[in-house]
Amino acid sequence: MEHLTEFFENFDLNKTIKINERFPLELHWSDYPALTKQLKSEMKSGKYSHQLNSLNAELEKLKNVPLWLNLDDSILKLSAFDLYHTLCMHFKNGDYEDQLFNSQEISFVSPAGPFKHLSLVECIHEKTLEAFLYKNILQNNLAQRSFRLKTKGSALLSFGQFHEESLRVNVEQLTENGILFSSDNYRLLEVIDDEQYFKVQMTTKHIGEYFNSESKFDASKEDLFFSNSLTESFRVNSTSLIKTLKYDSTDTGKFYLYCRYKDMQDNDHAKKYSEFISEYKATLKAA
Repeated sequence: MEHLTEFFENFDLNKTIKINERFPLELHWSDYPALTKQLKSEMKSGKYSHQLNSLNAELEKLKNVPLWLNLDDSILKLSAFDLYHTLCMHFKNGDYEDQLFNSQEISFVSPAGPFKHLSLVECIHEKTLEAFLYKNILQNNLAQRSFRLKTKGSALLSFGQFHEESLRVNVEQLTENGILFSSDNYRLLEVIDDEQYFKVQMTTKHIGEYFNSESKFDASKEDLFFSNSLTESFRVNSTSLIKTLKYDSTDTGKFYLYCRYKDMQDNDHAKKYSEFISEYKATLKAA
Protein backbone atom coordinates (compact mmCIF):
# COMPACT_ATOMS: atom_id res chain seq x y z
CA MET A 1 0.00 0.00 0.00
CA GLU A 2 1.17 3.50 -0.79
CA HIS A 3 1.26 5.42 2.48
CA LEU A 4 -1.02 8.46 2.62
CA THR A 5 1.94 10.78 3.15
CA GLU A 6 3.41 9.48 -0.12
CA PHE A 7 0.05 10.05 -1.78
CA PHE A 8 0.24 13.75 -0.92
CA GLU A 9 3.92 14.05 -1.74
CA ASN A 10 3.20 12.87 -5.30
CA PHE A 11 -0.24 14.41 -5.55
CA ASP A 12 -2.17 15.23 -8.69
CA LEU A 13 -5.89 15.91 -9.02
CA ASN A 14 -6.66 12.63 -10.80
CA LYS A 15 -4.65 10.39 -8.53
CA THR A 16 -6.24 7.48 -6.71
CA ILE A 17 -5.23 5.22 -3.82
CA LYS A 18 -5.08 1.43 -4.08
CA ILE A 19 -4.51 -0.46 -0.85
CA ASN A 20 -4.25 -3.83 -2.61
CA GLU A 21 -2.86 -3.69 -6.15
CA ARG A 22 -4.28 -7.10 -7.05
CA PHE A 23 -7.87 -5.94 -6.71
CA PRO A 24 -9.72 -3.49 -9.01
CA LEU A 25 -10.73 -1.13 -6.22
CA GLU A 26 -9.47 2.43 -5.95
CA LEU A 27 -10.27 5.56 -3.99
CA HIS A 28 -10.20 9.10 -5.33
CA TRP A 29 -9.46 11.89 -2.86
CA SER A 30 -12.78 13.61 -3.62
CA ASP A 31 -14.66 10.47 -2.56
CA TYR A 32 -13.22 10.34 0.95
CA PRO A 33 -14.05 13.28 3.28
CA ALA A 34 -10.93 12.84 5.43
CA LEU A 35 -8.62 13.04 2.39
CA THR A 36 -10.45 16.06 1.00
CA LYS A 37 -10.24 17.84 4.34
CA GLN A 38 -6.50 17.19 4.55
CA LEU A 39 -6.00 18.33 0.98
CA LYS A 40 -7.84 21.61 1.61
CA SER A 41 -5.67 22.17 4.68
CA GLU A 42 -2.51 21.60 2.65
CA MET A 43 -3.73 24.03 -0.02
CA LYS A 44 -4.22 26.80 2.52
CA SER A 45 -0.47 26.71 3.11
CA GLY A 46 0.16 27.19 -0.60
CA LYS A 47 0.79 23.59 -1.58
CA TYR A 48 -0.51 22.20 -4.87
CA SER A 49 -1.15 25.70 -6.26
CA HIS A 50 0.31 24.57 -9.61
CA GLN A 51 -2.20 21.72 -9.92
CA LEU A 52 -5.13 23.94 -9.02
CA ASN A 53 -4.01 26.74 -11.32
CA SER A 54 -3.62 24.28 -14.20
CA LEU A 55 -7.11 22.96 -13.56
CA ASN A 56 -8.59 26.47 -13.52
CA ALA A 57 -6.75 27.39 -16.73
CA GLU A 58 -8.15 24.36 -18.55
CA LEU A 59 -11.69 25.07 -17.39
CA GLU A 60 -11.41 28.75 -18.37
CA LYS A 61 -10.88 27.63 -21.99
CA LEU A 62 -14.50 26.44 -22.00
CA LYS A 63 -15.59 30.08 -21.97
CA ASN A 64 -14.43 30.18 -25.60
CA VAL A 65 -16.69 27.27 -26.62
CA PRO A 66 -20.08 28.78 -27.57
CA LEU A 67 -23.50 27.22 -27.87
CA TRP A 68 -26.85 28.72 -28.79
CA LEU A 69 -30.36 27.96 -27.55
CA ASN A 70 -33.26 28.60 -29.90
CA LEU A 71 -35.94 29.93 -27.56
CA ASP A 72 -39.47 30.87 -28.54
CA ASP A 73 -38.67 34.42 -29.58
CA SER A 74 -34.90 34.79 -29.29
CA ILE A 75 -31.50 33.11 -29.57
CA LEU A 76 -29.60 32.78 -26.27
CA LYS A 77 -25.82 32.46 -26.44
CA LEU A 78 -24.03 30.53 -23.71
CA SER A 79 -20.59 29.02 -23.28
CA ALA A 80 -19.65 25.48 -22.34
CA PHE A 81 -18.31 26.96 -19.09
CA ASP A 82 -21.80 28.36 -18.34
CA LEU A 83 -23.26 24.91 -18.89
CA TYR A 84 -20.97 23.13 -16.42
CA HIS A 85 -21.21 25.93 -13.88
CA THR A 86 -25.01 25.80 -14.03
CA LEU A 87 -25.01 22.03 -13.50
CA CYS A 88 -22.76 22.42 -10.46
CA MET A 89 -25.18 24.98 -9.06
CA HIS A 90 -27.99 22.48 -9.63
CA PHE A 91 -26.04 19.93 -7.57
CA LYS A 92 -25.64 22.53 -4.83
CA ASN A 93 -29.20 23.82 -4.43
CA GLY A 94 -31.45 22.15 -7.02
CA ASP A 95 -31.86 25.25 -9.22
CA TYR A 96 -32.20 25.20 -13.04
CA GLU A 97 -33.72 21.71 -13.23
CA ASP A 98 -36.09 22.54 -16.10
CA GLN A 99 -33.43 24.40 -18.06
CA LEU A 100 -30.95 21.54 -17.72
CA PHE A 101 -33.13 18.48 -18.16
CA ASN A 102 -35.89 19.55 -20.57
CA SER A 103 -35.34 19.10 -24.31
CA GLN A 104 -34.40 22.27 -26.19
CA GLU A 105 -33.14 23.32 -29.61
CA ILE A 106 -29.35 23.60 -29.29
CA SER A 107 -26.62 24.47 -31.78
CA PHE A 108 -22.86 24.27 -31.34
CA VAL A 109 -22.31 25.70 -34.84
CA SER A 110 -23.83 29.18 -35.06
CA PRO A 111 -26.81 31.28 -33.93
CA ALA A 112 -28.46 30.37 -37.24
CA GLY A 113 -28.15 26.65 -36.53
CA PRO A 114 -28.42 23.90 -37.40
CA PHE A 115 -30.26 23.11 -34.16
CA LYS A 116 -30.77 19.73 -32.55
CA HIS A 117 -33.41 18.73 -30.00
CA LEU A 118 -31.73 17.54 -26.81
CA SER A 119 -31.34 18.54 -23.17
CA LEU A 120 -28.38 20.51 -21.89
CA VAL A 121 -27.27 17.64 -19.63
CA GLU A 122 -26.93 15.46 -22.73
CA CYS A 123 -24.16 17.84 -23.83
CA ILE A 124 -22.14 17.12 -20.71
CA HIS A 125 -18.83 15.28 -20.97
CA GLU A 126 -18.29 13.27 -17.81
CA LYS A 127 -14.53 13.84 -17.50
CA THR A 128 -14.97 17.61 -17.83
CA LEU A 129 -17.76 17.50 -15.26
CA GLU A 130 -15.44 15.68 -12.86
CA ALA A 131 -12.89 18.49 -13.23
CA PHE A 132 -15.58 21.07 -12.43
CA LEU A 133 -16.63 19.07 -9.39
CA TYR A 134 -13.02 18.85 -8.13
CA LYS A 135 -12.65 22.62 -8.47
CA ASN A 136 -15.91 23.37 -6.65
CA ILE A 137 -15.29 20.84 -3.88
CA LEU A 138 -11.82 22.28 -3.21
CA GLN A 139 -13.20 25.83 -3.17
CA ASN A 140 -16.06 24.84 -0.83
CA ASN A 141 -18.70 25.66 -3.44
CA LEU A 142 -20.09 22.12 -3.29
CA ALA A 143 -20.69 19.76 -0.39
CA GLN A 144 -18.22 16.97 0.22
CA ARG A 145 -19.07 13.72 -1.56
CA SER A 146 -19.73 10.64 0.53
CA PHE A 147 -17.29 7.73 0.67
CA ARG A 148 -17.19 5.49 -2.40
CA LEU A 149 -14.78 3.07 -4.04
CA LYS A 150 -14.52 2.87 -7.81
CA THR A 151 -14.30 -0.67 -9.12
CA LYS A 152 -14.54 -2.90 -12.19
CA GLY A 153 -16.51 -6.10 -12.37
CA SER A 154 -19.90 -7.46 -13.35
CA ALA A 155 -23.03 -9.12 -12.01
CA LEU A 156 -26.07 -10.90 -13.43
CA LEU A 157 -29.62 -9.59 -12.98
CA SER A 158 -31.83 -12.66 -13.34
CA PHE A 159 -35.60 -12.52 -13.79
CA GLY A 160 -38.59 -14.52 -14.97
CA GLN A 161 -40.76 -17.00 -13.08
CA PHE A 162 -37.81 -19.33 -12.51
CA HIS A 163 -35.06 -16.76 -13.05
CA GLU A 164 -34.37 -18.38 -16.40
CA GLU A 165 -33.42 -15.09 -18.04
CA SER A 166 -30.57 -12.78 -17.12
CA LEU A 167 -28.79 -9.63 -18.23
CA ARG A 168 -25.23 -8.69 -17.34
CA VAL A 169 -24.47 -5.35 -15.70
CA ASN A 170 -21.24 -3.62 -14.69
CA VAL A 171 -20.36 -2.97 -11.06
CA GLU A 172 -19.09 0.63 -10.90
CA GLN A 173 -18.90 1.64 -7.24
CA LEU A 174 -19.17 0.34 -3.69
CA THR A 175 -20.44 3.02 -1.32
CA GLU A 176 -21.28 3.23 2.34
CA ASN A 177 -24.96 2.77 1.58
CA GLY A 178 -25.16 0.64 -1.55
CA ILE A 179 -23.77 -0.53 -4.90
CA LEU A 180 -23.79 1.37 -8.20
CA PHE A 181 -24.31 -0.67 -11.37
CA SER A 182 -24.27 0.44 -15.00
CA SER A 183 -25.45 -0.87 -18.37
CA ASP A 184 -25.91 0.24 -21.96
CA ASN A 185 -28.60 -2.40 -22.64
CA TYR A 186 -31.88 -0.50 -22.76
CA ARG A 187 -33.81 -3.75 -22.72
CA LEU A 188 -32.95 -3.83 -19.02
CA LEU A 189 -34.98 -0.66 -18.42
CA GLU A 190 -37.98 -2.29 -20.07
CA VAL A 191 -37.51 -5.41 -17.94
CA ILE A 192 -37.30 -3.30 -14.77
CA ASP A 193 -40.68 -1.77 -15.65
CA ASP A 194 -42.21 -5.22 -16.27
CA GLU A 195 -40.72 -7.33 -13.47
CA GLN A 196 -41.62 -7.10 -9.80
CA TYR A 197 -38.21 -8.14 -8.53
CA PHE A 198 -34.78 -9.41 -9.59
CA LYS A 199 -32.12 -11.72 -8.28
CA VAL A 200 -28.72 -10.03 -8.44
CA GLN A 201 -26.03 -12.69 -8.80
CA MET A 202 -22.68 -11.59 -7.42
CA THR A 203 -20.20 -13.23 -5.11
CA THR A 204 -18.80 -11.84 -1.86
CA LYS A 205 -15.99 -14.41 -1.77
CA HIS A 206 -13.22 -12.26 -3.23
CA ILE A 207 -14.12 -9.17 -1.20
CA GLY A 208 -13.76 -11.34 1.87
CA GLU A 209 -10.16 -12.09 0.82
CA TYR A 210 -9.17 -8.46 0.20
CA PHE A 211 -7.25 -7.99 3.44
CA ASN A 212 -5.77 -11.50 3.36
CA SER A 213 -2.16 -11.35 2.20
CA GLU A 214 -2.39 -15.01 1.13
CA SER A 215 -5.31 -14.41 -1.24
CA LYS A 216 -4.79 -15.86 -4.73
CA PHE A 217 -7.23 -13.51 -6.44
CA ASP A 218 -6.01 -12.31 -9.85
CA ALA A 219 -8.04 -9.54 -11.52
CA SER A 220 -6.56 -10.44 -14.91
CA LYS A 221 -8.15 -13.89 -14.69
CA GLU A 222 -11.17 -13.46 -12.42
CA ASP A 223 -14.11 -11.10 -12.04
CA LEU A 224 -14.29 -9.58 -8.56
CA PHE A 225 -18.07 -9.92 -8.35
CA PHE A 226 -19.48 -12.16 -11.09
CA SER A 227 -21.31 -15.37 -10.20
CA ASN A 228 -23.35 -17.84 -12.26
CA SER A 229 -24.99 -19.27 -9.17
CA LEU A 230 -28.39 -18.22 -7.83
CA THR A 231 -27.20 -19.29 -4.39
CA GLU A 232 -24.81 -16.32 -4.54
CA SER A 233 -27.50 -13.72 -5.07
CA PHE A 234 -29.75 -11.29 -3.30
CA ARG A 235 -33.28 -10.25 -4.13
CA VAL A 236 -34.31 -6.67 -4.83
CA ASN A 237 -37.66 -5.18 -5.77
CA SER A 238 -37.47 -3.41 -9.13
CA THR A 239 -39.03 -0.27 -7.64
CA SER A 240 -36.09 -0.03 -5.22
CA LEU A 241 -33.51 0.35 -8.02
CA ILE A 242 -32.68 4.03 -8.51
CA LYS A 243 -32.24 4.75 -12.23
CA THR A 244 -30.19 7.65 -13.64
CA LEU A 245 -28.74 8.42 -17.06
CA LYS A 246 -25.04 8.96 -17.59
CA TYR A 247 -24.61 12.63 -18.52
CA ASP A 248 -23.11 11.83 -21.91
CA SER A 249 -25.61 9.01 -22.45
CA THR A 250 -26.47 10.18 -25.97
CA ASP A 251 -22.94 9.15 -26.99
CA THR A 252 -22.51 6.09 -24.78
CA GLY A 253 -26.07 4.85 -24.20
CA LYS A 254 -25.02 4.22 -20.61
CA PHE A 255 -27.27 4.44 -17.56
CA TYR A 256 -26.86 3.68 -13.86
CA LEU A 257 -28.75 1.58 -11.33
CA TYR A 258 -28.19 2.15 -7.62
CA CYS A 259 -29.18 -0.53 -5.12
CA ARG A 260 -29.13 0.37 -1.44
CA TYR A 261 -27.95 -2.18 1.10
CA LYS A 262 -31.21 -1.80 3.01
CA ASP A 263 -33.12 -3.00 -0.08
CA MET A 264 -31.08 -6.22 -0.52
CA GLN A 265 -33.07 -9.24 0.64
CA ASP A 266 -32.63 -13.00 1.18
CA ASN A 267 -28.87 -13.07 1.70
CA ASP A 268 -26.03 -11.45 3.67
CA HIS A 269 -24.55 -9.43 0.78
CA ALA A 270 -25.53 -6.12 2.37
CA LYS A 271 -23.84 -7.04 5.66
CA LYS A 272 -20.64 -8.25 3.98
CA TYR A 273 -20.23 -5.27 1.63
CA SER A 274 -21.06 -2.79 4.38
CA GLU A 275 -18.53 -4.43 6.70
CA PHE A 276 -15.93 -4.39 3.94
CA ILE A 277 -16.36 -0.63 3.48
CA SER A 278 -15.99 -0.10 7.23
CA GLU A 279 -12.80 -2.18 7.33
CA TYR A 280 -11.40 -0.35 4.30
CA LYS A 281 -11.96 3.03 6.00
CA ALA A 282 -10.42 1.76 9.22
CA THR A 283 -7.32 0.68 7.27
CA LEU A 284 -7.03 4.17 5.78
CA LYS A 285 -7.27 5.81 9.19
CA ALA A 286 -4.51 3.56 10.49
CA ALA A 287 -2.19 4.42 7.58
